[in-house]
Amino acid sequence: MSEERPFVFGILGGIGSGKSTVAELLVQRGALLLDADAAGHEALRLPHVKEALRTYFGDLIFDEVGEVVRGKLAERVFSVSPGKNGKNNENRRFLEGVVHPEIRNILESKRANSQSRVFVLDAPLLVEAKWCTICDCLLFVEAPLEMRLSRVVQRGWDAGMLAAREAAQFPLEEKRKMSDVVVNNNTDDMIALNAELEKVWHKYIV
Repeated sequence: MSEERPFVFGILGGIGSGKSTVAELLVQRGALLLDADAAGHEALRLPHVKEALRTYFGDLIFDEVGEVVRGKLAERVFSVSPGKNGKNNENRRFLEGVVHPEIRNILESKRANSQSRVFVLDAPLLVEAKWCTICDCLLFVEAPLEMRLSRVVQRGWDAGMLAAREAAQFPLEEKRKMSDVVVNNNTDDMIALNAELEKVWHKYIV
């Protein structure tokens, strides 16, 4: 690992593949987590972001104290109702245009204000937001669709919701091709997953 600049792992994979688990295992080895989802929560609390979303989506995505309800916002962006795909894409592009720059600012600030030499970027739209350009190693988490679906069911999703979310993202096979490392998380065997990540850590960091 270079002494001049921090090393950044970027985590790729399908929804429910276990990206957050992989990120946590890298954190346990000494990396600092850059959590885009948590930064997204923070971005949605910014007054100018809320104002932009209120103007575009209306009041129904807000709760009684004026905070964005992520579930209601997701309904407007990822609805699978017939005939709404074009509008959904427009809504998604608007949302990303408002929120992604703020998320990047938050993550960059966290990285700049840390003394850590290793970071792990866990971002569902890492490729789409072009954040892969700040990563030194793209790590793809492999897991079969059946297993991923069983995991997201625990979040209250169904197969249609999973398909709609993934259809709005960069194709999985393309993410896999662009990755530097592929780790398997297809058995829920934490010992095996940990062993794979130990090899990755020694290859790039130690």
